Amino acid sequence: MKKLTIILSVIGLLLMSMPMNASAAATKQVYNSTVRYYGTLTVMESEGWEDKPGGGKFITQVAYVTETVGGYVYLDIVQTTNTKIDKILPSASFELISNEDTATGKRVLLKAKGNVSGKTELLTLTADIVDPSLRECKISYSPLGVSCITLEDKSGNTIYLDKNGNSITKEQYTEVCEGGTPTDPDVPDTPNTGNPIPYIAVGGGLVALAGVYFYSRKSNKMYKI
Repeated sequence: MKKLTIILSVIGLLLMSMPMNASAAATKQVYNSTVRYYGTLTVMESEGWEDKPGGGKFITQVAYVTETVGGYVYLDIVQTTNTKIDKILPSASFELISNEDTATGKRVLLKAKGNVSGKTELLTLTADIVDPSLRECKISYSPLGVSCITLEDKSGNTIYLDKNGNSITKEQYTEVCEGGTPTDPDVPDTPNTGNPIPYIAVGGGLVALAGVYFYSRKSNKMYKI
């Protein structure tokens, strides 16, 4: 009987704790729509504001996409209302290549570690609430294209992407995206001489002039005789 009482007590405690855990992990969908480039963009947000250890409030958002361009996802994340972005962490399926500050928030480039063929977690974002007395907050996501762009990664290296979002070299980027052919800096460029016909005409004129000169001299000698 004692053992049965203990078992029932343990079960009761587990049942009591389950709603608390579910409440702590509760989320709400704040965005779900088809966007340009990346299929369906879905954003889930923590239900209610969370307390910061040092005081203040924050929210957590998790973003998902269904497609990439060349394996990349490029986004502007905007602090629209009463928010200040704190951290952006890539999911296990992506790596964060670039994370730039902008006047309105962050601009991030992420690259998939494998193929993306369905709803895939992209990133987790935390943002501080600027004024907790205001009962509203909002963060917006704006998809960006990756066709023919250059940017620096977190290590300061320049990344070059072609028209299809594939990573290429600087020389390839110049040829494909800027419409030019890279030149070797150690070899001087061949001057643009234009149409060769004027040079042929000039050469022919010189030959004709020389013929007239020699003919004149010969005529003078014959006249003197």
